[in-house]
Amino acid sequence: MKEVINKVKEISNNDFLVEILEKRQGDPASLIANNAKILQNTPFKPLYNNLDTIIKSALAWEEHLLKFQ
Repeated sequence: MKEVINKVKEISNNDFLVEILEKRQGDPASLIANNAKILQNTPFKPLYNNLDTIIKSALAWEEHLLKFQ
């Protein structure tokens, strides 16, 4: 998670505050994901596979949405 947060800060050029809180009751100690099975068994293919590109696309979409508020 820290990698994603730091990358968003870097790409957005915005050093926002992040609070790191204690784990809540019921939260797992860790999460591990592998998308290989869904990629093999469905026609789904991700549009982006690079964290920088994903973040840039998400930020551009959010900026686009702000025009309508």
